[in-house]
Order: sequence, then structure tokens, then C-alpha cells
Amino acid sequence: MNKRSFRVIGWLALLGLILLALRQVSAMLPLFDFIEYWTAGYLNLRGSNPYGLQELDALQRQLGWTSPDALIAWNPPWTLSLMMMFSLLPYPLSRAGWLLVSMVCVLWAAEQTWRLYHGQPKKKRLALLAGITFAPVFFNLLLGQITPLILLGVVGFLSNARQAPQDWRKGLVAGACLSLAAIKPQILYLAPLALLFWSLSRRNWTLLAGFALALMAASLASLAFNPQAFAQYLTALANYPPSHWATPTAGYYLRIWFGWDQFWLQFLPSLAGIIWLSFYWLKNHKTWDWQRHLPLLLLVSLVTSSYTWVHDQVVLVPVIVLFAMWVSRQTRSRLAILALILYSSANLVYLVLHFKLDDSVFAWFAPWLLLLYLPVHRWLMRNPSSI
Repeated sequence: MNKRSFRVIGWLALLGLILLALRQVSAMLPLFDFIEYWTAGYLNLRGSNPYGLQELDALQRQLGWTSPDALIAWNPPWTLSLMMMFSLLPYPLSRAGWLLVSMVCVLWAAEQTWRLYHGQPKKKRLALLAGITFAPVFFNLLLGQITPLILLGVVGFLSNARQAPQDWRKGLVAGACLSLAAIKPQILYLAPLALLFWSLSRRNWTLLAGFALALMAASLASLAFNPQAFAQYLTALANYPPSHWATPTAGYYLRIWFGWDQFWLQFLPSLAGIIWLSFYWLKNHKTWDWQRHLPLLLLVSLVTSSYTWVHDQVVLVPVIVLFAMWVSRQTRSRLAILALILYSSANLVYLVLHFKLDDSVFAWFAPWLLLLYLPVHRWLMRNPSSI
């Protein structure tokens, strides 16, 4: 065999060892959120109801789930196409593979963000450090959450969107990447809306086409195995609405203060977010640059989301990397030093207290990150040459 063959065999062997090690690690992890994705994909692949409580409960019990209620994956049916891929593997191996994929998504997103915003190559490790020490990342990996794919899509979009007006292929790729935000459409809802505004303003449809085509392809893949997937999803929402969740959102606290039965209050902050985006777009649309504006949209989306959890804030890894870059370039600034202390303190508080307190207690975390990011946003707006 030649050297290339030996190299391929070596990499495959290394990958096998990594998966074996991760399988041992994943076997020690409790059966958290990943079980809902795996079982939903498994059922849909066989034409069964991926949102049916009875079907999910029976399958999850076989895997060792002991809680009274089965876990439902509330993601829209186009997400089932991704879940089905992981359900092709036995659960333990699939959990290990998903842990590996999630870690790669986080590390790549941190490194790519640093490169996109022209961070100093010799300080690239700072980006990786910022990404892996962001507390929501740890809990996201622990739960086996699907949100790292949204992070992958966000950074993939940033990597291609700027070239979209000149290269239609880049536009299609960027739009397809952003379609991953539709895995949980409520957490980054402002980004697709801004994409629509941009497309209408520029009369450029490649980004929107990439977004729509990717969603259509994912939906068709899900429907090919289970033609009733969308109907089953709507039935589940009607029968088991997530109206009782104690989420770290402004809408949750509005219902506590003004009436728990006033379900519409859950969505009032999102309406405020849409109004804010409308004014923000009118102010900035002539000089719109996705790399300068999207990070702020991510934060405002999460602050005003109707339903989200703190571990979903893994999508803010680009924001945290930008924050680290700003601090590294402002080493003599008292504001930067103070911001770093305040961020580190909040990150540590969440990391420690998350094990003891309900997630709804940390509704302050995303607004706090938004407040700390504002100086970074001003820096990006005043120094467009830096990106």
C-alpha cells in the first residue's frame, strides 16, 4: 500500500478510537434530550408517529427512560430528516457520534468567527477558549441538544452571505445554512425576517431561494418516510401545547405577573422584537452588512424569544468570540476590563447555580449578555475596516 492508503487507514482508526472513547463517555451521561431526537427519528424512519406520546413512551422505556412522561421533540417536521440520520445507528453509538458532531460544531464556529472578523492568527486559541468556556456550551453538550446545528448554520451563513450579491452560488449556500435556524424557529426568529427584508430591498433572491429550497428538501425527506408528519406535529401541538413550561423568557414572567392563563403574553416580547427589527432595518438597510449586524440580531432574538432555554444560547458562540476579540484589542480600556469581569462572573454564576436552580431563574442571562455586547457592537459599527 502507498502512503496515502496508510494515511487514510490511520485517520479512520483514529476516528474509531475517538468514537469508542466518546461512546464510553456518552454511556455515563443521563438520558437527556438526545433520546427525544433519536426516538423521533427512529419512529419517522419506520412510518410511525414521531410526535405520539404512546409510541415515544414505549420506545424510550426500552432505552432506560424512567420519568413518568415521555419526551417529545417539538422541532418542526423538516428537522426529522436530520434526526433520522442519527437514528440509523444504535442509540449508544449515535449518542457518541452526536457528542462528537456537537463538539466539532462549537470549535469550528469559534475558530471560523475569529477568522471571519480578522482576529490575529497567533491569538486563535483565545477564540477556542472563549467558545468552550461559555457555560451554555457545557450544558448543551451534556443534554445532547440539537442547537449546535443552528450554530453551524449561523456561522456558515456569515461565511458566505457577504459574497452573495456577486456569486449566486454563495447566496444559495448562505441561505441553506441559515435554514438550520428553522430547527428551532422561535429562538433566532429575527434572522430569517431580516433575510426577507434584505431580499426585498436588494431584489436579490438567492439567499431566500437557498433558505426555501433547503427547508423544502428537508421536509420532503421527512415526508418520504412518513407522509403524515406535518399533520401529526400539528395534532401534538393542539393536544399538548407547551403552555406550562417554566422557561427563562420575558413572556413566562409576563404570564406570572399578569395572569398565567393569558397565553398570548408568552409571545408579546417577540412582537416587540419584530417592531424593533423594523426600525433597526430602516435605520441601517442602506449599509447593511451581515457580519456587523447579525450578532446583535442573535442576541435580541434570544432576549425576546417566546420559548427558549439557556442551553440554546450556544448559538451565541460567535458573539462570545467577538467579545473576546474586542477585549483582546482593548487591553488598556477600563470598560473592556470591567466588561470581562462582569461576563466572567455571570458565566460562573450560571455554571455553578444551574445544578441547583430551575432554568427559569436565569432569564437575566441573555439580557445581561446583550448589555455587555453593546460596546462590541459600537466598535464593529465604527470600525468596518476591521472586518
